Amino acid sequence: FPDPFVHVHYARGCTLAEAMYQSLRGPYQLLVIGDPLCRPWTRIPQVLVEGIAGGQTISGTVALFIRTADDRPVARRDVYVDGVRAATSRDNELTLDTTALADGYHELRAVAVLAGDLQFQGEAIIPVTVRNRNLALEIAPLERGALSLDEDLGIAAQMPGATRILFAQGGRIVRQIEGASGTVEIPAATLGLGPVRINSQAVMADETRVAGMPVEVTVISPEPMPGKAWPDDATWVAGLLMTVGDAAPVVVESTRKTSWLKDLEVQPGQDLTLRGSFDVPADEVCQFQVRADGPVTVTVDGREVVSLEGGEPWRLIPLTLGAGMHDALVHATTGPKLRLQVRFGGPGALSIGAPRFKHVADAG
Repeated sequence: FPDPFVHVHYARGCTLAEAMYQSLRGPYQLLVIGDPLCRPWTRIPQVLVEGIAGGQTISGTVALFIRTADDRPVARRDVYVDGVRAATSRDNELTLDTTALADGYHELRAVAVLAGDLQFQGEAIIPVTVRNRNLALEIAPLERGALSLDEDLGIAAQMPGATRILFAQGGRIVRQIEGASGTVEIPAATLGLGPVRINSQAVMADETRVAGMPVEVTVISPEPMPGKAWPDDATWVAGLLMTVGDAAPVVVESTRKTSWLKDLEVQPGQDLTLRGSFDVPADEVCQFQVRADGPVTVTVDGREVVSLEGGEPWRLIPLTLGAGMHDALVHATTGPKLRLQVRFGGPGALSIGAPRFKHVADAG
């Protein structure tokens, strides 16, 4: 068990996790309730940077002077470029060689690590443009501000001499242009809800890279697809109704096992449909997750929400649904491995089937 010094370490500014582990002689089985990174008594320093300003165009070697606003002793100063540490120094002055960077937009992060046992640190973020080779990637977002989850983010780009232009969200390439100019459309549903930043890079024939200005938008939920009232005169059966070719429909209660199609004696190359209705208790953002080794489409209330050629990784498709009943239809052509996996849910997605999905008894 932790000794009372847990409160001493916490009050000194340690995180909850740091305070806990410093107050234990032999840590074994622990359950810490709360945010392990919480540190309410940390005095995070305000970092000031001289020698460079936000929005400035820089080249060659740049000298930066990093200190804290209250002049607390600093043990080390670091500069990160786009999240990667590029320079470090124990002195007040620090130099950054920009010739090793691609021309274009970069985000500098100046970090001051305080002297002392706990080494608290603060940071200042400085956006700059590097211009050593006089190369500039022109980026023009076709939409700004808020973007609905069911819309596309359009971006036009131009870089004379480029062989391709890449667009990335974090470390994930989401689209690319082959050649020196063009326009891309990125479905907002593949980016996720909330603030989104798309970074861009042009790749020249000699593999020189040029960074463009980031495109920042906020993806918001669209108006929910309205739900319907459940009819009183229908007899409902738990599970999905599956039709394979011209065969009589059968009830499918579970699609959880990867072998569920094989277990039902479905053969490769056959067309099948799965029908079912489900209830959404309140307006919410839900998600379909689909993976198959053959073509598959999913429609909800007559609207196509998923279309795959097959053989792709999991496709995650969010959609906003209103409270009430909704109808789902899955149409697929089975592939050679008989793989068809469809999951659905709000906070957590489960394989489709009973009891979440049901169908009318005489639907076949």
